[in-house]
Amino acid sequence: MKRTKRSLFLIGVILTLFVLQQFHLLGSMIEQIETLPWWGIMVVLGIIFSGYQAFTLSRKDKEIDDKWVEEQGHVYIERMEMEKAKRKTNEATDAIH
Repeated sequence: MKRTKRSLFLIGVILTLFVLQQFHLLGSMIEQIETLPWWGIMVVLGIIFSGYQAFTLSRKDKEIDDKWVEEQGHVYIERMEMEKAKRKTNEATDAIH
């Protein structure tokens, strides 16, 4: 699944670069990037990398939270079933007396 998403992302990037090249926008973008100092490029790349990390970590955190909630739901259901069985045994013993 991850490989499929990565492949689609890479195809999208390549397609975007192709379209920019066909409309002669890629050259002007590269000229603008070349005028930036090296540290400015590093800052922009750092911001992009930080955003990517925040996105992936928040997605992993959500998966962990969902798994925990599901486990707690199973525990709750088990307790309800145990209580139900306990009530049935109490009703059966009360009916005998």
